[in-house]
Amino acid sequence: MDLTQIILILYQLKLILPLNHIVIFGIKILQDMVIVTS
Repeated sequence: MDLTQIILILYQLKLILPLNHIVIFGIKILQDMVIVTS
């Protein structure tokens, strides 16, 4: 997945779920995944 697509998905999730700590947690997981796959 492209980084911009990930950001757009996270932005949409933030609009759907206005719970910032869940979004931040998701970003941390995605960053860990990117580090592992790269």
